[in-house]
Amino acid sequence: MSLWAMGALFGPILGNSPSSATPTLQTHQLTPPLPGPVCGGFLAAAYGWRWIFWVLAIAIAVVSLAALFTINETYAPVLLARKTERLRKETSNPHLRSKLEQNLTPKEVFVRAITRPTKLMLFSPICALMSLYMAVVYGILYLLFTTFAFVFREAYGFSESTVGLTYIGLGIGNFMGLAALGYSSDRILKRLTEKNGGKGKPEYRLPPLILGAPFIPAGLFVYGWTAQNASTVHWAVPLFGTLLVGIG
Repeated sequence: MSLWAMGALFGPILGNSPSSATPTLQTHQLTPPLPGPVCGGFLAAAYGWRWIFWVLAIAIAVVSLAALFTINETYAPVLLARKTERLRKETSNPHLRSKLEQNLTPKEVFVRAITRPTKLMLFSPICALMSLYMAVVYGILYLLFTTFAFVFREAYGFSESTVGLTYIGLGIGNFMGLAALGYSSDRILKRLTEKNGGKGKPEYRLPPLILGAPFIPAGLFVYGWTAQNASTVHWAVPLFGTLLVGIG
């Protein structure tokens, strides 16, 4: 799960997505999209911000085509359905059926896909609360992304290319948090399961959240307070705040 989460967290930091149009600190007038992340900053400075989208399109096309020809099917119902079809032809027995066959119409599949998560959201408090928490955290995270460009350009005088490097602090924090979670999560689950007579529960994955959550408001406080006083505070201090947010 930690490796999977790296895509959502490191993509906007190391990738090429530019921040949206942002108001400058002095004039509050909208400016063209400013390059944000590490790679995008240098690319936009060298070839213009439009090339950020060209590079994204090229990369996605290459990966998609490679996946089309190299990634194998792993979904058990599909694999068993293919095997069943092959056995029907080999044995000339049209009555063979897959054990995992559901015989649902496309409409029924769609309705089930919508109603199941909706029921989880409405009738499972822990799912609803976790979804709300993650929505708030990721909302804050991506709003934070949009502030880096004009805060460090206007307040600290970073150039268009070097302003992208300010995302590294957040990335290091993400890596530290993911590493800590990857190291501790299974161990905590195992220990709590043993205490519960060998019966595990999904809630046993949550204790690291108790330790990690306070890092987010602490980091936001450091970032906001110090960036507001940029004339007297070194740029490394707000970056340390983003590192704490990344850990959380």
